[in-house]
Amino acid sequence: MSNKLRIAQLTWLRAPIQKSVDTTKLQLEVFNKKSKALAYPPLDAQPVWFENQNKDRDAAFKNVEVEVKDIHAALDVAECIGGSALALEVKIIVTNISDNRLPQEKIEQALVSIMGSLLTIPKFLGMVVDGAPDSSGILAKQINELRELRGVPLLEEDNLLPPDVEFAYVEPPHRNRDATDDERQDVFGRSPKRFQTAFSAYMTNQNRAAVIELRDILRELQVVTSDLEVGCFWWVGECLTEALASGAIRAAGDTLSKIRMLSVAIQKAESDGEEGAKATLGVTRFKSLLSVLSMSAKLPQSIEDVLAVFNVRKSVDATSLAELQARIETASADSIKDVVVELKPLLETSMVSLGRAITSKSPQTFDAQIATFRTSIRQVASVFYMVNESEMAAVAAQSLARVEKVASVDGFTTEVIEKLKSDFMFLDEHIRRLDSNESIQSLRIPGVKPDVIASVVEQAIKELALTRRSITDHLDSGTGIEDLKSGLSRLVGASAALTFTGLTRAGLVLNGSCQGFLSQMTEQGIKGSRAIDMSARALVAVEGYLSAILAGMAPSPTLMTRAEEALGELNIQVEHVDVVSPSELMEKFEAAIATDVVDE
Repeated sequence: MSNKLRIAQLTWLRAPIQKSVDTTKLQLEVFNKKSKALAYPPLDAQPVWFENQNKDRDAAFKNVEVEVKDIHAALDVAECIGGSALALEVKIIVTNISDNRLPQEKIEQALVSIMGSLLTIPKFLGMVVDGAPDSSGILAKQINELRELRGVPLLEEDNLLPPDVEFAYVEPPHRNRDATDDERQDVFGRSPKRFQTAFSAYMTNQNRAAVIELRDILRELQVVTSDLEVGCFWWVGECLTEALASGAIRAAGDTLSKIRMLSVAIQKAESDGEEGAKATLGVTRFKSLLSVLSMSAKLPQSIEDVLAVFNVRKSVDATSLAELQARIETASADSIKDVVVELKPLLETSMVSLGRAITSKSPQTFDAQIATFRTSIRQVASVFYMVNESEMAAVAAQSLARVEKVASVDGFTTEVIEKLKSDFMFLDEHIRRLDSNESIQSLRIPGVKPDVIASVVEQAIKELALTRRSITDHLDSGTGIEDLKSGLSRLVGASAALTFTGLTRAGLVLNGSCQGFLSQMTEQGIKGSRAIDMSARALVAVEGYLSAILAGMAPSPTLMTRAEEALGELNIQVEHVDVVSPSELMEKFEAAIATDVVDE
């Protein structure tokens, strides 16, 4: 697959993978909650309560397994090496938990590591799409957290090879199958001293001729070595010295340590033959040799062809690797969403000071307000540039340019003011869309800020969860009548709050669900019946609808429809209306113009 096609696929995959990550997070929370409930059950819990808790817990984790498998499959098909490697580790640890192969005391830490790793994957995809190398080495910390839980060998954090890279030792190109034992002993006997002398010469004065000598020695060793593994070490070592001689690889610590490793193996070959050399090498050292060789962006094609034989692609140097590993830890600060907190007050200050400058009655006031405007809008542009939002940065810079030659109130013509208003509306709309939960923002309820809606939705979800548990406990054990009544009473209040904030349909459905439960209430509480089942169906639908909104996902429209149908069977009819809303920034601008708030 071409790199352009792979990047295109990763770009397309980012959104659905983020959605899967969000879904997994919710399901992990359910699993954790149910597990804790089972660990500390109510004193009067009946067998059916345990059965229901276990069923809900297992169903939640089954959903986690499905989402994680889908994430890994998508990344694997898209040939995302780093993302696929991390997703594979997550899938393995999830499977171990499901199969009860992970010790109980490690499960809580595993859940934290799983969630942390999944949250990292979309950040990593963003980095790769923006041009960073696609390497598992960048994700070594996250991979090793999961591997450590399983007690398996860790990935070297300075190794850019995928942890599951597979290759086979092949016949080196210079190998002579007909080489005699005498020829082999002759080469093995004189190579160690020659190699050490050439290596010392290179270490002393970086002599290119010394590197060429190292290359020639390794090539001669290839000719007489019969063991494929040892021969492949000489072959890749030859490529390493050739890359060093051509300047494709720096003489860094990793590079020199691999040459020392080869020197030790050559000495062992002299004393103990090929088996002696083989004993000092091994698969792990061969991978590290390949990793060092891959750390260059300008390898000759001949060396890239050798790497391809062992399923390895060229990568970046160790310094860049460290920078990328640090970047993935702070990737959340690389997008515009993380600087919205800074942008909102700056944009507001710009708009208000502009309005005051337009209506100022003295040169001193004009100068002060226009200076404030220029400073704040310049900062807005800088922030946009910082997070690579070039289009919005250009609009902010354009606003600054529009007032560049304005020296007094008279300079603000109607045309200039209208263009500035258009600029600010464009910037405001983009920032508002990024500022809050997209699902809540899309509701666009007039007169109610998104953070207020989010707060009401969050509180309603908590009340729903508590009351749902009270209902389940009561139906299971027949106890907790007061808790049930109190919970339903709180839900009636929550339904009113939802309706008040504009979530009319959800509020009315929730109220209808409460009516259904209360209609079945007796002195002994409620008992299982079709009416209770229909009320519970509506209750769960509202909880799912609100949870999706709070998680930033688009809730399925069928949730409310099915809830209304369930209530309809109880002759409880629900009516609702949809609403829209305007922007707030222009109100501030008009207010700044309409009222003279500056002391002249």
